[in-house]
Amino acid sequence: MVCGHRAGSRGVRRLVEYGGRCGNYSADPALRDELESGVRRIPLTRGKFAIVDAEDYARLSRYKWYAQKRPHTFYAVRRGTRKAVKRTAVFMHRVITAAPGGLVVDHID
Repeated sequence: MVCGHRAGSRGVRRLVEYGGRCGNYSADPALRDELESGVRRIPLTRGKFAIVDAEDYARLSRYKWYAQKRPHTFYAVRRGTRKAVKRTAVFMHRVITAAPGGLVVDHID
């Protein structure tokens, strides 16, 4: 069993014996509200997280995402690979929208 619930360290997973209680657990009303509203958090680096719809969570949370600093904001990015080309950056908002290359994606909400 895995537990990752704590206000200060969401996404940090700890193994828990079956039937045991996670020492990292504390009741968090905000997290309960998120679960009920149909959104999930994906941890990023730099203490940031991305809020995604519940239906996108399973496919996005398989990867390790990081917060990439831009002049006025952060982007959720992961490393990708292309055949015969060096590693590329994959932006979460483009994965969610399945946008083709060259198309601008408005991802404010």
